[in-house]
Amino acid sequence: MEHSKIYLENQTVTVLLENNLTVEVVSQIRDELKKYFSSDVKKMIIDMEGCKMIDSHGIALLMAAANSMQSIDGKLVLRNQSAPVAEIFNTLQLSPKFFVENTPKGADHNSELS
Repeated sequence: MEHSKIYLENQTVTVLLENNLTVEVVSQIRDELKKYFSSDVKKMIIDMEGCKMIDSHGIALLMAAANSMQSIDGKLVLRNQSAPVAEIFNTLQLSPKFFVENTPKGADHNSELS
């Protein structure tokens, strides 16, 4: 089962999550993301539209990704959080640690990598 799709355009990586971000999928997604923590990538967008639930492993993955991007002077953006995921982030006071945005309508991803 595919858990995410990854697109690279210029110096931005967009990760489209297609499932919940839980212990069952975190290791596979972590392995996929590691390929992009380089000085060539300046922005990583995690599109969470397909993610309706996140557990502690998913939160740890996002925090590690944010730290990795920060270490190369990059930025991690969380896009399209569902209401339950946003509520978890607010309850745990994690929202200020991430850039959170909504997707502009009509956004297109043409250069799929995996």
